[in-house]
Order: sequence, then C-alpha cells, then structure tokens
Amino acid sequence: MCWTRCGNCELFTTAQITVLNIDAHDAAPDARRLEWIIGQVGKDNGYVILERADGWFVQVGYGDAAGVPAGTYALEYQEGSIDRHFRCQTTDREAALRLLQEFRAGDERWKRRHLWEPL
Repeated sequence: MCWTRCGNCELFTTAQITVLNIDAHDAAPDARRLEWIIGQVGKDNGYVILERADGWFVQVGYGDAAGVPAGTYALEYQEGSIDRHFRCQTTDREAALRLLQEFRAGDERWKRRHLWEPL
C-alpha cells in the first residue's frame, strides 16, 4: 500500500485499487499522468478512482478485476449518494482515459457520451 502526493491530489495504490483525490480547482494530475495511470489498470490494479471533495467520483476498471470481459473497461460514476451510482462498458481505452480527463477538468461531456445504467 502506498500514498503519493501529486499537486493537491492524493494517489492511493494497493494491489487492487488506485484512488486519486483531487481538489475541484486543482489541475493535477495532468493529462500525461492520467494516461500513465490508465495504462496501469488491469490485473494488478483493478480500478482507478478519481474523486472530488464533494463526494462525486468516476472510476475505471478493466477486465476480470472489474467484473467485465477481458479487453473491456468498466466506467462508473457516482454523484454523492450511492443511489446515484451508474456504470457502462467500453472496449475503447481512449474513452476510459477521456472520462478521467474530462472529470478532472470539470467538463461533463462524458455524461452524454455513454449510455449509463444505474447500479
């Protein structure tokens, strides 16, 4: 288990999950860092979670570790309470990366880009 500071965010890594906590006004982690992180999601790191201070988060999982077929990303988001938790799937790595980048930037286009189902 390891905690790493990156700007005003915190990156938490275990064998199964990576969590990035960010301040809503913070630009970190940068696009390059997010691209590296999405490349680490898989068997050894089941999910990456990008969380804002208000309790909203997005998460990306991959393959068996995320309960989806091999080669597939599970995209999820939650708007505060657990009854506002949604999920979709994609095989597009760029779509998974774009979800993290847009959420970090406060751009909500990711919500319209996918067909989300409640969990």
